[in-house]
Amino acid sequence: MLDTVPGGNGFAVARPDGAVDSYEGAPNFGSMYGHKMNAPIVGFAFTHTSQGYWLLGVDGGVFALGDAQYHGPAKHFLTEWGIGIGTLASLVGIRRGPDGNGDYVLVADNPTEPAAREYHITADNKFKD
Repeated sequence: MLDTVPGGNGFAVARPDGAVDSYEGAPNFGSMYGHKMNAPIVGFAFTHTSQGYWLLGVDGGVFALGDAQYHGPAKHFLTEWGIGIGTLASLVGIRRGPDGNGDYVLVADNPTEPAAREYHITADNKFKD
């Protein structure tokens, strides 16, 4: 999982074990490496400010580091949406929300659908279309 620094130089890579490696001047705000996680990391995204990032576990766990806002785990949405472990639609990524207000978007892929679907998580811990 790789993301470039918004409006800046460098990029960072998150590994399934939660480690984050920064390159070409990208900031590093720590990682989940060595911490107990229930599932591997499948997504990584910098915040709009470049002063933090989110890590997404395949089980819907969200980890916020630096100035990334934490809106709770996505796990309680997964059954309602039909995505995540045990379904056809696996979580495959996370990206910063379009508004620049700390929201994030989960990406799920279902092989029976023509394109990946996005689930926007807002500060009030709600899904937004």
